[in-house]
Amino acid sequence: MGNDYNISNLNLHKNMDLNGYSSNTSKISGENELLFNYNAHKKVSDDEIMGFQRSNNDKTIKSDELINKKIERAKQGNLGDCWLLAQINALADTEFGAELIKNAITINPNGTYTVTLKGADKEYTVTKSELKKAMKGNKLSKGDPDMRLLELVFEKYYKEASEQYIEENKEFFSPEKIKKLREQTPIDGGNYYRMGSQDELSQDIVFLLGGKDYKSYAYDDKDDILNMLKEKSRFPSDIIITIGTEYDIKSGKLYKEGAHALSIKNAQTDSNGNLLSIDFVDPHDNSKVITKNVDEVIPLIHSIHVSASKNQKNNLIKYEIKDLINFWDISNHLDYSLLVSISMDDKSADYKKIFVEEMGGLKEMINNHQKLLEKETLSPSELDKRKIFFLMHVFPQGDNTIKKDLPEDNLLAYYNDEYGKLQASPMPVEEGDIQRRNVLNETVEEGFGCGITELLNSPEKIEKLCKQYGYKY
Repeated sequence: MGNDYNISNLNLHKNMDLNGYSSNTSKISGENELLFNYNAHKKVSDDEIMGFQRSNNDKTIKSDELINKKIERAKQGNLGDCWLLAQINALADTEFGAELIKNAITINPNGTYTVTLKGADKEYTVTKSELKKAMKGNKLSKGDPDMRLLELVFEKYYKEASEQYIEENKEFFSPEKIKKLREQTPIDGGNYYRMGSQDELSQDIVFLLGGKDYKSYAYDDKDDILNMLKEKSRFPSDIIITIGTEYDIKSGKLYKEGAHALSIKNAQTDSNGNLLSIDFVDPHDNSKVITKNVDEVIPLIHSIHVSASKNQKNNLIKYEIKDLINFWDISNHLDYSLLVSISMDDKSADYKKIFVEEMGGLKEMINNHQKLLEKETLSPSELDKRKIFFLMHVFPQGDNTIKKDLPEDNLLAYYNDEYGKLQASPMPVEEGDIQRRNVLNETVEEGFGCGITELLNSPEKIEKLCKQYGYKY
């Protein structure tokens, strides 16, 4: 690692960087690759799936009676949206996931259907005519209309997000490229991801349906994959897993092009906890289960995408944090600071609490960081800068006494702005250093009610903040 870092641009660890993307090509390429780089493999002929609505195929059933807020038999259509259907199938195979789907769908009195995406804080309404039109074509899935309803809604969601991306970048695009982007179907084969979206959670269907209480993690390390499959065998109703593969799971043959995503219905182990076999569900027909020997199929799995119910969420978070800690060289002060920043910045309260606990408590975290900083030759203001960046990631808003006139109520933004002005101003080094320290101290006082030295030397103040945030001291 070099010495000059811009935290906002750093790639951070094998699963995610600050924006949720991969940093290590030997590890996972991010949730995005898992979810989006899978093109459709159109094995189901139009003749085979035409006329198939539900398992009873009763054409006398009225349109609004078809929507029952459950995912039943469905077959992937001509779109390459296996990444989406696999996640929906995985949810439907668990109690908590089926409940998320049920709660997301509202059947309105006027015959329309509204789907709520809690994670995006958005609602989308689909009319009868839209759903009937989708039933007639081969673009979306065949069979269960609830699956098709969700496809229509996510197509709308990603279309909006794609349009926003185009608007934000249109000055850099030619008219031809803009036209091509607008003609794409965002959910088809990962077009939305390839357009350059940087929203880590926007591709996480569990998060979008369930909201901030749900988060998915991606792995491509063999040991991680095996460990997560064992968790699935222990808690089949609480863990959902989708996989990415470049092979036909059933035959073991390599696809000529593209790849595919499937969900895992269950995993079987022997009395010693060793994995024996895995049950897969292919979006091409979610009514069929493909059971494969674990030794035969593990080499075919490129990566997995894992989420959990509220009952098992904390165990999944602990696994992710331990994996993250093992990845970083925490004997290096910069690695230590970055580990804290990515673990405490823009994460759920539960995640932060568990991270602090896994690191031995906040007191130990601060002491370890201080010891590592002492090994470096840094100017006083740079030393204080590193300390406060560390603390501000742990306590993003201090004790909530931040003045409203600070930009975006963000101490780091305020400090960086003022510090940058001083860096650019012509003045003797010593004088500039003193002024920078004053700006730093003023910033800390705004957020924490005391200066940086007082804060770092006051276990009582740190303990008070720990109680406020629920951290282990």
